Amino acid sequence: MPCLWQAGKVHRLGLLPGDDRGRAWAVNERDQVIGFTQNRGADRGEHGFVWENGTLTALSTLGGRLSLPAALNDRGRIVGWATNKAGQGHAVLWTLRSG
Repeated sequence: MPCLWQAGKVHRLGLLPGDDRGRAWAVNERDQVIGFTQNRGADRGEHGFVWENGTLTALSTLGGRLSLPAALNDRGRIVGWATNKAGQGHAVLWTLRSG
C-alpha cells in the first residue's frame, strides 16, 4: 500500500480502482507523491499515479495499458514512461495543473 510519512504519521495514499497493491516512488516539496498501483490477479500492468491533498489521480497512458512515473520536481512536472496501443513504451512528461 503506497504511504507517505508526514509530520510523524503514516498516511495511506490508497489504490487506483481495480488494483490491490502499489508503491510510492517520490515526494516533492509540495507534498505531491508519485508511484504506481497494480492488480496481482490480473495482467493489467502498472498504473502510475500522483497523490496531492488527499486525492489519488491516475496518470494517463499513450493509449496503451501502462504508465509508470520515475521522478517529479517541485513545479509539478513528472517524467516516466507509458505505452501506446501497440504496447510500445515511450518517454512521457506529465505536467500537473496548479489550483
